[in-house]
Amino acid sequence: APSSGLDGVRVLIVDDEADTREVLSVLLAGAGGEVRTSASAAEALATLARWQPDVLLADIAMPGDDGYALLSTVRSLAPTRGGEIPALALTAYAHPQDRERALAAGFLDYLVKPFEPPALVAAIAKLARTRRASRRVAAPRAGGMIMLVDDDPGTREYSCAVLKDCGYRVLAAPGGEEALRVWAKHRDEIDLVVTDLMMPRTSGVDVYRTLRQQRSDVPVIVVSGYPLVAEMLGARQEGVVECLEKPVAPEQLAASVRRALAREACAG
Repeated sequence: APSSGLDGVRVLIVDDEADTREVLSVLLAGAGGEVRTSASAAEALATLARWQPDVLLADIAMPGDDGYALLSTVRSLAPTRGGEIPALALTAYAHPQDRERALAAGFLDYLVKPFEPPALVAAIAKLARTRRASRRVAAPRAGGMIMLVDDDPGTREYSCAVLKDCGYRVLAAPGGEEALRVWAKHRDEIDLVVTDLMMPRTSGVDVYRTLRQQRSDVPVIVVSGYPLVAEMLGARQEGVVECLEKPVAPEQLAASVRRALAREACAG
């Protein structure tokens, strides 16, 4: 039996191959999951309208709307209708660029057929834990607007989901240059900036230095694989209130945001 059980995790399987749907359904149900299956993107969307899974498991290559088209439509839905469900791609495409494309499209994980059953169960369990943990974090003060800056699509989507589940409004930017454009439009609305540090062309350092020149009261949280770099660059003296190391747990990100906004409220 797989070492990582699903214990009630709701999984929607989307695959046009009947045999694959059956194998996956038996495997995941045997691991304790609550499973429903769809043979197409259209069927999956109809299922989502009446049943909310914890994880979406989708094949990429399907006739008609493929897995990418399905996920794009899902992400356009409101969070209450499943728009932020974590998704895992299961596909026969094994080239590195295929994995990169899937992650860039918003899939949070990617497994290649034929797969090892324990690896699939463990991947689904991990996504379900992330989803459920983000729902447990305490709600912050109402009305907070956060600008989130990260060039990695998976990290950006994950952080957006955590913050929105907490009740914040989020303006997401896929890089430093885009962040400055978002800032120019919404400067007076933004309460907090959460930014990656190492990004091409315009770095997180460039972002927070520019923002602080225009609004010295806006707090900044740096989330990076290299938090010590921010400390060495004197980030604390430039409005950075916390430096978090990736990967960041949902409750850690939520707590950091609450502290930053509480400081801002006290200072105001």
